Amino acid sequence: MHAPRAFAPPQLPTATQVPLYYRPEYNIRLWGLERLHPFDSCKYEAVFCALRDASLVTADNTVQPALLSEEELQAAHSDAYLRSLESSISIARVAEVPPAACVPSCLLKRNVLQPFRYAARGSIDAAHAALSRGVGINLGGGFHHASREFGHGFCVYNDISMAIWAVRETAPEHEPPLRVMIVDLDAHQGDGHERDFMGDHATHILDCYRPGIFPDARDAMRAIHTSMHFRVGDDGHTFLAELRTKLPAALATFRPHLVVYNAGTDILIGDPLSGLTITAENVVARDELVFECCGYPRVQSVQPTTASGVC
Repeated sequence: MHAPRAFAPPQLPTATQVPLYYRPEYNIRLWGLERLHPFDSCKYEAVFCALRDASLVTADNTVQPALLSEEELQAAHSDAYLRSLESSISIARVAEVPPAACVPSCLLKRNVLQPFRYAARGSIDAAHAALSRGVGINLGGGFHHASREFGHGFCVYNDISMAIWAVRETAPEHEPPLRVMIVDLDAHQGDGHERDFMGDHATHILDCYRPGIFPDARDAMRAIHTSMHFRVGDDGHTFLAELRTKLPAALATFRPHLVVYNAGTDILIGDPLSGLTITAENVVARDELVFECCGYPRVQSVQPTTASGVC
């Protein structure tokens, strides 16, 4: 499949610190209806405030992404899918908040679709930052259930795919195309990017998920090159032991130019969507391991979601 050709130039910070992408518009507020979904749609604000209060982010290294343009959406998604998002019923289906179907579509576009567009642009910019700075972090994004043809599971736009297409578009010196590895460690299978990169030999997908829960997309599993499964009852030690073996092996064999890391934390004990029991300490150990592994062989890394957990 040919990469789309409609992505705007990235926004990069002037500071030398790790670039972090966030803006208040990432947060989804729908007059309380958003609380009908177990996903915390306003957690991005809480995470940013916690980082700011701990002096881990500053104005110099924080970038507010622009709104993803209509042209960029058309490059990443089919016309039929984008037309479906003119309907309140379709938006409510993708967001998994059925009562939202009664809200006028103009309000859903502003309060639901617009936050997704800002966050998706943040993933694109973070990927560019990773190639130029070595790392880029987006506090939102990670919408790994969305593909070119449709969205579901609270994922409207395929920001992971967009980020990869965008960096390939601006890296013409790489022939064959820029090699990218997706490391998806969310509790749920990343069926969206798997469908988008099915048969793409320049993209390696490592996906660890709990079998048998949403989306359980058997057709998309064919795109996974390195597969891992979360086990019910594991506090994280078994998972980490397997990751310490499989991730370095995949990196050494594929030798990517860029790693796109989806660092979801719905694997945490007590999360209602996964039923897993991974401790917070082992989630931190997971993230440290991924970044450590991405240092050798030498590879840039981009984290489109943070320890706030985006599924």
